[in-house]
Amino acid sequence: MWSALPQQELVALQNERYEDEATVQKRSVSRGKAARVAACDAFGLWAIAACKAGDAGSLRCVRGTGFAKDSMLKARTARKRTLAHVACDIIAPRAAEKGRAECLRVLHDAGAGALLSSTDAEGRTPAHVAAACGNGLALRMLSELVGDAALLKPDPSGMLPSHLAASQGHTSCLQVLHKLAAGSLETEDNTGCTPLKAAAASNHTATVGALEAMLAAERVSP
Repeated sequence: MWSALPQQELVALQNERYEDEATVQKRSVSRGKAARVAACDAFGLWAIAACKAGDAGSLRCVRGTGFAKDSMLKARTARKRTLAHVACDIIAPRAAEKGRAECLRVLHDAGAGALLSSTDAEGRTPAHVAAACGNGLALRMLSELVGDAALLKPDPSGMLPSHLAASQGHTSCLQVLHKLAAGSLETEDNTGCTPLKAAAASNHTATVGALEAMLAAERVSP
């Protein structure tokens, strides 16, 4: 459970004695701000670890603290990924997939919903990360919380989550995208590459067959 470090700093300040009252106030404000920044930074690191582990319960317990929202919004990994990006990445452990998807709901409910459409250093959204990692559950959660538009935002190269899912052979994610953002399966990136071409270029034969079937179904649907 996260402890309120700014309160501890305040107690320490209250126990100090200075001859000049103005100096006391000035130093208290300065140190209070520094303590708050340090606490927010520490909370951000803790929140990153919680999202990585899929520990939605602990994240939910602290969402109402005074600095939780700001810390959630500011927390970044070395690749400038937000808490939402971390929650969508299920490279390991896959067992935490459900918990990580629930972390997205906690972030949304805590007032940090902007993170669900944020971009990292490569200009990719949490949906891009989810698609690249085969996290179909996160794609469904993103669609539920912020709408299907979250699945249709391109990165700077014009790639959609569907391109990344196809290039990695994540057929199950493509099936999710077919249901929630069907148009993305035929979208070209800046080089004219479609998800089908991306799957073929990576020799994902099964994914190519599945995509062809999905595209054929779209063409015959009224």
